[in-house]
Amino acid sequence: MVGGYHLALCCLILILGVFAVTHGQVAEDLDFIMAHNPIEPIRKKDSPAFAFNDTNELRLAFMGLIRIYQWFISTQDMPACNFTPSCSRFGMAALKQYGILHGILMTSDRLQRCHGRGRTYYTIHPETGKCDDPVEHSFLGDE
Repeated sequence: MVGGYHLALCCLILILGVFAVTHGQVAEDLDFIMAHNPIEPIRKKDSPAFAFNDTNELRLAFMGLIRIYQWFISTQDMPACNFTPSCSRFGMAALKQYGILHGILMTSDRLQRCHGRGRTYYTIHPETGKCDDPVEHSFLGDE
């Protein structure tokens, strides 16, 4: 019998707690959350174009793998990359601008640097609030 009273008391507390929250409190909480953590749509305009007429089959294959990752794997999670541009966009641009060898090396280097502890070493992008690391800053070859 004691268990039944305990269950009824828990249900009563739960019901009173649910009704105690007013619509105004929920609206204020949502406004606070949106002000401190705005949700921004994913921008598609700065994504490097996928060139089907590329003459290098190996580069086309690697760019295709990155594109498959962007379409099927990356869309399942929230945008979680610490950098601007994202690591997959960085990889596409590096492969397109610097070729297969340098592009793979630059993308590998970028993926190894994509963790939360490296934030102090990069400038912060003013629009996104993420670490700013464009492709042009990472190339080590002669140009």
